[in-house]
Amino acid sequence: MARVLICAVHTLTRLGLRAVVDGCPGVALAGEAADGQQALGMVRSLRPDVLIADEAPPDVDGVELSWRTRDDPAAPGVLLLLDHSDQRVVEGLRAGALGMLNKDCEPAELGAAVRAVTAGRRFVSTRPGGRAVDRALPGVPPAVARLTPREREVLVLLAGGLSNEEISAQLLVTRPTVKYHVSHLLQKLDVRDRLQAAVFAYQHGITGPTG
Repeated sequence: MARVLICAVHTLTRLGLRAVVDGCPGVALAGEAADGQQALGMVRSLRPDVLIADEAPPDVDGVELSWRTRDDPAAPGVLLLLDHSDQRVVEGLRAGALGMLNKDCEPAELGAAVRAVTAGRRFVSTRPGGRAVDRALPGVPPAVARLTPREREVLVLLAGGLSNEEISAQLLVTRPTVKYHVSHLLQKLDVRDRLQAAVFAYQHGITGPTG
């Protein structure tokens, strides 16, 4: 039985999350925290398998919770509830969160995310315009092999949150050249925009040195 800890400031949010957790087979509620500091203490004392964290806590938000727990061998899988923010999605991925959802997601999607994170899989759905973006796919798909070494370099830097101008300076190429590479890698990975490309990179471990 996987044990889930909920961290959310608002009582109604915690009630809603509790209802979803209670409805997930093989999942049990370990506890509830009303702020980040309390959640950190409960992570240490309760050792939950999953931490569902709202980004709202003003003291220690969900992304910071991911950073502070990621190096603990017994750290829970973190599922973040985010607002519509491309940068926050990238920050959450860099912090090591396994799951990310917009706060306006459907209960069924939250349940699927809880099950994925419980099983140690990534589940990222930013739902821009109301459409789900992501999937929880293990392994590296064949599309990655179609990337040129330069496209892979650009993807790594893009996933790190760098703009085209910053990538241009880092790689010592022109901005039009960066734009060209970004356009091609989006096509090859079959993703719609930079955010999806960043999510793809973090899901498949394409975030380190490119050799």
